[in-house]
Amino acid sequence: MPPKLKLFTAQEDIPTLAAVSPEYSALLERREELTAEMQTLRGEQTTLFSKLDKSSKSRPVVDQDARVAAILGDAAVERPGPTDQERYTSNLQRQADVKEALHVLTGRIMKARMAASAIICEQVEERHKKLVRNVAEKLLEVREAAAEYFEFAQTLNSDGVAWSRLHAMHPHFLGEPNDRQGDVARYLREAAKHGFISPALIPERFK
Repeated sequence: MPPKLKLFTAQEDIPTLAAVSPEYSALLERREELTAEMQTLRGEQTTLFSKLDKSSKSRPVVDQDARVAAILGDAAVERPGPTDQERYTSNLQRQADVKEALHVLTGRIMKARMAASAIICEQVEERHKKLVRNVAEKLLEVREAAAEYFEFAQTLNSDGVAWSRLHAMHPHFLGEPNDRQGDVARYLREAAKHGFISPALIPERFK
């Protein structure tokens, strides 16, 4: 009985980029933080912009007596907070800075991703070779089975046998038996070219 097919699931023993590179993981986390901050800033910008037209009051001025009193320690001076205009301007500047930081961060993430990918590729290379070789070998088997079916059909057809009652099941998706340009033939040649299988395994009609 053939093994039961299962839906694709991630192979848990294959390391992730974040697992092999703490730097990559930290960069992704920082990008999420900056992206969230940018969203917050844009929301605040909209709110501040709506306030600018509703208030024309300038920032209150702290008079000299109050400033002198503060210097002498006689009284505390209430320092006014930034005006809506100042907050709006500061918001725009922060957005520009965060946007540039995200741009720089993207480059660093790409560099870290490539470095981490190289580590993973080295660890899974042999498994990848085995999987491709397995696919190629199975393709050869199913291709030979298809060739046998094609020969069977040709024999019946050449003798004029009316065999529609058998419900013909031509595996057209595999291409013609000797089609060198078919998908199966191209896949096998590429597998051999990159060393996944021996060229000797490929039938002459596919080379």
